[in-house]
Amino acid sequence: MRQWVRRAAAVAVVSLSAGVAGLLQPVPALAVSPDIVISQVYGGGGSVGATYTNDFVELFNRGASAVDVTGWSVQYAGAVGSAWQTTPLTGTIQPGSYYLVQEGQGMGGTTPLPTPDAVDDIAMSAISGKVALVTTQTDLTCSIGCDTASGVRDFVGYGITTSSETLPTPVLSVTTAALREDGGDADTDNNAVDFAVGAPHPRSGAQAPDEANLSVTKTDSPDPVTAGSNLTYTIAVRNNGPDAAQTVVLRDEIPAGTSFVSFTSPAGWAASTPPVGGTGEVSATKAAVGNGETATFTLVVAVAAGTTGTISNSSGVTSATFDPVTADNGDTERTDVGPGTPVCTITGTERGDILNGTLGDDVICGLGGDDIISGLGGNDVVYGGPGSDLINGGPGDDMVYGEAGHDFIKIRDKVAGNDNADGGPGFDLCSADLLDAVLSCP
Repeated sequence: MRQWVRRAAAVAVVSLSAGVAGLLQPVPALAVSPDIVISQVYGGGGSVGATYTNDFVELFNRGASAVDVTGWSVQYAGAVGSAWQTTPLTGTIQPGSYYLVQEGQGMGGTTPLPTPDAVDDIAMSAISGKVALVTTQTDLTCSIGCDTASGVRDFVGYGITTSSETLPTPVLSVTTAALREDGGDADTDNNAVDFAVGAPHPRSGAQAPDEANLSVTKTDSPDPVTAGSNLTYTIAVRNNGPDAAQTVVLRDEIPAGTSFVSFTSPAGWAASTPPVGGTGEVSATKAAVGNGETATFTLVVAVAAGTTGTISNSSGVTSATFDPVTADNGDTERTDVGPGTPVCTITGTERGDILNGTLGDDVICGLGGDDIISGLGGNDVVYGGPGSDLINGGPGDDMVYGEAGHDFIKIRDKVAGNDNADGGPGFDLCSADLLDAVLSCP
């Protein structure tokens, strides 16, 4: 867990789920920085349509101790170039604090940067480039593999470039910057994962950092759910403050055994979903969520026929602003699944019956009592019903539901992994082949 108290505001924006691949194959970087990282890169300053008058690079101390960066440098090179320009650094960065490096100024822009901690005049590309934090002031000479060059403490490749930590960030613009997630704390040595793209939000050592305590709560309905029907999740994201949370992203992966139906999000949130009937990630992004603001989302999925057991679904929220309490940034719901309403081809009574299937595909339903049920062949679905039943699936690919009572279920047919058994409520015994799916049975 984090060892400092404080942290960060940041951005306005769009999620970064898909990265833009660089010109080279991904290459693992050095170990993550224990303290100082590049937390923001912006090269559109002074351009037509830009808000800020200058380019900038922002640093952040994610460690627990102050770090003296005197003798270090921030260096910049073009997307494919090996000619590096160097900005010397001086001073100390406290834990949880930022350090703003002001770079080149253009003719456009309306707003100067906050008071910078270092000043230079390097003209950075607004779209693609390379930025290195180096523990010396000696110019780098590389074009590729720069993240592992001697002295490099942290490295960011943005846009389409020859060097990055694993993969670069997406392409930037005159109105967007690359902002490190979690207020600057996120560091997996993968630029495509660690950075979001959003409106520039420069922070300097003179500014008090922001904090925003986000939380996620989730409910499911119905529970239990019937296989073949819809399952609805209600997800609430709240900012408990004290500051606004910047670049907030809610993510939810469609759970196994289900497919996407619909997703409803509040006004101001940009949603991304799979196609109807598909699987994958659902996400929603908002530039800023104010202190005390709550947003409620509705996700509907279709539970596949034949699904058994439990469906587990998790939601999580991230932000570019420091969150002092991360334990409540996600929530998981587990939903029990029951069989759908069967269309029975062979039906028992409410008493104890002996029910035999055919050599074809049967749906055998025991309605009550202590039954003896045998599927003689084919791909059968068997419902034991209430009572203590003896069920033999027989040859074929079978699905057996013991349901209520103390049941003995046999799906052993000398074929591995082709049958499924769900004992249901009560103490049940199951006999199965290797790799057969067995639930609620010792």
